[in-house]
Amino acid sequence: MYNARASVYTLVKCANFAAIHSKHFNASAMKDVFENVDAQNVIDFLKEIQFYRELILLFLFYIIQILLVLILNIVKVFQLVYTTCF
Repeated sequence: MYNARASVYTLVKCANFAAIHSKHFNASAMKDVFENVDAQNVIDFLKEIQFYRELILLFLFYIIQILLVLILNIVKVFQLVYTTCF
């Protein structure tokens, strides 16, 4: 799902976002973004290109996945305890 090259392209190289990009920060490499750009500027850029919402949804998807695995593991433990005790 996650593609690091696509992230680099979106943050620093995509010509479609050049005008928006220049409003929020000036970086030509990811290293510049992480070392020299204020995090709020990156967030504002992602919001303006409407990518921020996708990141939030992806984050929520991962959280739901983790919770489902946790619930399934708890159910397995209860099943194991029930079968060994009764």
